[in-house]
Amino acid sequence: MRFYDAAEVHGLAAIFYGRLGQPEVAEYRAHHALALLRPELLRNRIYYTLTLALAQVQQRDVARACTTADQAAALAGPTPASARIRGLFGDFRTRLTAVAPQEPAARDWLQRTAPDAP
Repeated sequence: MRFYDAAEVHGLAAIFYGRLGQPEVAEYRAHHALALLRPELLRNRIYYTLTLALAQVQQRDVARACTTADQAAALAGPTPASARIRGLFGDFRTRLTAVAPQEPAARDWLQRTAPDAP
């Protein structure tokens, strides 16, 4: 039970509120999770960073969402080891494509991170 500290509670709440369609609350919770998260929990940091990016794109804050997703990608490296992380990147790509595929930041992010990109 020690694992479920305040950071994890905020992180789980961010996921919960994002799925409920309350991206403002999800973003707030994700920021708190990331601020409180222990440094050695890298996979959780990547996951909650992507959760933050999803909340931002849900709010149509596309440029910020892409920047946040880039931060998660930098933490994850070229090939994220976790299937959950890869799935969350896919969810972000799907949501970004649905919300704002023609916005410059979205187009750039989608092109740079396409599966066949160099």
